[in-house]
Amino acid sequence: MGTNYFPEIITGRLPRRPAQAPPTEVDFLQPKEGEIKLTRSGGIILHPTAIPSPYGAGDFGPGARHFIDFLASAGMSLWQVLPLQQSAFDSPYDCVSSCAGNPLLISVDGLLEKKLLRKKPVLPNFPQNKLLYRRAISFKKKVLKEAFENFKPDKDFEDFCGKNSAWLDDYCDFMTLTEKYGSPWTKWPAGLRMKCSEDMSRMRKNNVRRITRHKFIQWVFFRQWEDLRGYAQKKGIKIIGDMPMFVSRDSADVWAQRELFLLKKSGKPEFISGVPPDYFSKNGQTWGNPIYKWKTMKKKGFVWWKQRLGLAFQMFDFVRIDHFRGFYSYWKIPAGRKTAKSGKWARVPGLELFAELKKTFNFTPVIAEDLGYIPKPVKKFRMKLGFPGMKILQFAFSGGPKNHFLPANYERNCVVYTGTHDNDTLLGWYSSISDYRKRIVRKNLGEVTDINSQMMEFAMRSKAAFALFPMQDILSLGSKARFNMPGTWRGNWKWRMGEDEIPFNKAARLKKLCRLTRRY
Repeated sequence: MGTNYFPEIITGRLPRRPAQAPPTEVDFLQPKEGEIKLTRSGGIILHPTAIPSPYGAGDFGPGARHFIDFLASAGMSLWQVLPLQQSAFDSPYDCVSSCAGNPLLISVDGLLEKKLLRKKPVLPNFPQNKLLYRRAISFKKKVLKEAFENFKPDKDFEDFCGKNSAWLDDYCDFMTLTEKYGSPWTKWPAGLRMKCSEDMSRMRKNNVRRITRHKFIQWVFFRQWEDLRGYAQKKGIKIIGDMPMFVSRDSADVWAQRELFLLKKSGKPEFISGVPPDYFSKNGQTWGNPIYKWKTMKKKGFVWWKQRLGLAFQMFDFVRIDHFRGFYSYWKIPAGRKTAKSGKWARVPGLELFAELKKTFNFTPVIAEDLGYIPKPVKKFRMKLGFPGMKILQFAFSGGPKNHFLPANYERNCVVYTGTHDNDTLLGWYSSISDYRKRIVRKNLGEVTDINSQMMEFAMRSKAAFALFPMQDILSLGSKARFNMPGTWRGNWKWRMGEDEIPFNKAARLKKLCRLTRRY
């Protein structure tokens, strides 16, 4: 007999201490004026790199479709991913371009299907449940070079390059130079540090083939993503994307548009991004990204943001913006400081930005990551824009009954998570909290017999429009499966599912939970 993960659903009996009952239909179908209309739904957080794949890292191939099949069979209608942009190395939040996709996510099987590879490549020794980035990236680079040699440009490719030239040309120049000179770009030959120079013109003439290869890779990425998203739509699955607030200092955007960032004459950041001390980190976090020059962005009509968010709105049904409070004010840390304690808040023309975005796109399907220190003016800013905020259940069991992470205190216009990529798994979290906090957990959930199923039901029964869970919690995994530890730089982003680990055996029970809580 398998473990009964949802005993109250299988037996028809409710827990001894039932979680808050689902709201009435009127509660969740009628958004307040100015709010985004969200259909009551459940979903799973799983970055594509963690999807089962024989190629070292999960991708847009058959494994992703199997996962979508699982979501549909489990009554889940949401799939949340982390940023899909190309990253400097392992962290998906350290983007080398605000728009370019990550080549690591390109499906080898998709290349074989399109005859861009003549035979299946020989595989290195990839571990099952761990992503070794250097090995996986090296393998994918070789595969993509071979695919490019078999590629003949066609009208679709030319159309793609033309429509995306505003970001694609700079990105491909940047990647071509990075391949030749390494990083950071501030150490390149002087004539190549500025995109408008005679040296750059010569570089483009001498590297047409390399530049075209990078365009080809982006074309493949976006065409494969379009196919995968189309498959999800047919299955009734909406995809929530993720957008970092900042880009990497060593990125195509900073190199090509230095006037949009607070930089020294050398091109190095004058100030860097981060957050002050909070419940994630006692010293705060220094992210190292350069700060935006907001006055210049405003003078230019926020064109850079329109380009970036416009692409995101095309790719996803909803876009979660990380560190959303950065659109109200940001933590400005002098470059070179070891901790974030010496930073200070600086204001941003956020209302003007989103007014422009709404004029341009009419509908802005944004989910605001509003965790950490959020004073009342920032909360009012989010509410004025009508964007749903986030609730984390792991933070609910301290501070008394007014804790705004407790489901009893939720507004309808929010998204609840048992945890995110920055949290420990539920099993790891529950084993590490104090006895005092465990007593508060029991007061809300009843006797803890299965922390994963009980916390998921607690979230699903809440008033929140969306309820989402990390895949690690669906699989009942411990701390070794944690995806990221904020403030640390090693051992993160490596967990992935092994072959045949998509839990179709749990789909029926999850669907019953969705039905019980009116999310299906």
